[in-house]
Amino acid sequence: MGDVMREIQLKARDHGRLPMQWDHSANAGFSAEGTKPWMTINWDYVDWNVASQVDDPNSVLAYWRKMLALRKEYSDLLTYGAYKPLSEGDTGEKVLGYERECYETGQRAVVLLNFSDREQKVHIKSFAQQDFEVLVSNQEAGVKTSHVTLMPSRAVIKASYVTLMPFGAVMLVSL
Repeated sequence: MGDVMREIQLKARDHGRLPMQWDHSANAGFSAEGTKPWMTINWDYVDWNVASQVDDPNSVLAYWRKMLALRKEYSDLLTYGAYKPLSEGDTGEKVLGYERECYETGQRAVVLLNFSDREQKVHIKSFAQQDFEVLVSNQEAGVKTSHVTLMPSRAVIKASYVTLMPFGAVMLVSL
């Protein structure tokens, strides 16, 4: 019976319902000191909490703020734009890729996600037809293209391919 309960515990949805870790105070700032939250607070709340991430530009909080700001800035494209998966012939079997396109403006976003532990080169014919800029990337080394290696910034890409580092991800937006 212990194994069954362990499996249920591991697969339970409650892990996504843990109290928010606001700060390093009692109960992680989620509830008043002396109360007992229904779910146990993570043991690492002293180090991992919202207050400790507010001023850190490399924090998870900063990342999600940036993502929400981009979604707002590019809402016609990223939220309402037409979705088109890229074929495995373009991306290879280890890369998930898709495009979003805003029909009103013609602007396009290309998202490429490398799920392998090896560098992957992605050839997309339509890359050569438009200029792109790197909007988001987790690649410290930048994005390699047929013309230049670009650091994660808003540099213009004129390319027919993009090379993704192991487990790399990039979002390109047409100009």
